[in-house]
Amino acid sequence: MKKILVVDDEKSVRDIIKLYLSTEGFSVITAENGSLAIAIAKKERPDAIILDGIMPKMSGYVVANLLKKDQETKSMPILLLTSSGPVSTGISFQSPTPYQLAKPIKPEKLVKTVWQMLEGVK
Repeated sequence: MKKILVVDDEKSVRDIIKLYLSTEGFSVITAENGSLAIAIAKKERPDAIILDGIMPKMSGYVVANLLKKDQETKSMPILLLTSSGPVSTGISFQSPTPYQLAKPIKPEKLVKTVWQMLEGVK
């Protein structure tokens, strides 16, 4: 069973993504912020990570960059979820991952993207 870490500051979003992925047979663990996500990623060694791009204190972009620079976590595929494009906020981000989906998320697109990540398809 593949383990997926879902990180979002909104509990309702974490819960719905967990439901989508659990019904597809994935084991899902969650975190509500970036620093907790990094600690869980190092401890639990998930097969993939789904990160909200915009979170208070530490954005998903920052978390993804930190994970990609760390020897323990750099090979974990990461999916960034965005509710609005970074450019529209007046801030330009260099994405550390080729996997991105815009909210609201369609369940079938989410599951398909997670499988692509696990198979290494970009």
